[in-house]
Amino acid sequence: MIVAFFTASFPGIAGMVLAMPNTNDLSSDEKFRVYRRMLASPIDETVHWWYFGTVFIMIDGLPAMPTINAATLMIYRTEVLAKDRFAIHWDEVGYFTDYTTGNPVQSWLNPVTGQTIAASRNFAEGPARYDVAQAAAGVSVTLTQPGATVNSIDIDWRCEGDRVWIVQRERKTRGFPEVDGRLPDPDSPSGFEAVTRLAFMDERRSSGINTRGLYEFALAGAPPWMGLDPALKARATVHGMIVKAPVGAPPRPASLTILRSMFPTFFKKHGV
Repeated sequence: MIVAFFTASFPGIAGMVLAMPNTNDLSSDEKFRVYRRMLASPIDETVHWWYFGTVFIMIDGLPAMPTINAATLMIYRTEVLAKDRFAIHWDEVGYFTDYTTGNPVQSWLNPVTGQTIAASRNFAEGPARYDVAQAAAGVSVTLTQPGATVNSIDIDWRCEGDRVWIVQRERKTRGFPEVDGRLPDPDSPSGFEAVTRLAFMDERRSSGINTRGLYEFALAGAPPWMGLDPALKARATVHGMIVKAPVGAPPRPASLTILRSMFPTFFKKHGV
């Protein structure tokens, strides 16, 4: 059902997935090493991933409607479990900004209803954990994530010259942050079918220090706080860029300053 929904709602997604066949250019051993270098680090250490994106609302008959922007910091800590297995422990914090002014959001003018309403300002999630194991196809990944029911994770590989693309597709049931930043129970009316796609791109033999990528988070519904009539069948999606950066050297320093002010306990916990 979820595949049919996203194929109908977001034309081109199905074609993009089909255009990413598993590649035979990388051995299972190399895929395992490349995955670790690109998504985490070849050694056990802390890695910072920054996500910068825009939240869109999709309503049939209307263009995609940009609503608010999002800036998120995910802190990864890798842990070797065995020669062919490792874990990525992660926590994340994020905040939203007004799409027009760029300032941290307080409220949002819904152009459909004409009403100005309180908006979700920030959120925190974790601790959560990826478990990664070497497999015949390269890697097998499972995820334990609070606030979400994880249904499946698929990995697609592709080589373009000296570059490798890794596309990780996570199917879940979950919700969008509420006005108070709380993540709703996935089994509540605020929980929806969701697909997260993460595309990581780098040189095949790189250290992984400069890996970048794209992300898409698509919900089969819209946050209730947006005040949209259920009959509109609105869906929320987030599209953006992901950037790996040295600890304490964010690509957008102002975002680190804002997050520090919002989540001092989080940064104290991680020693950042």
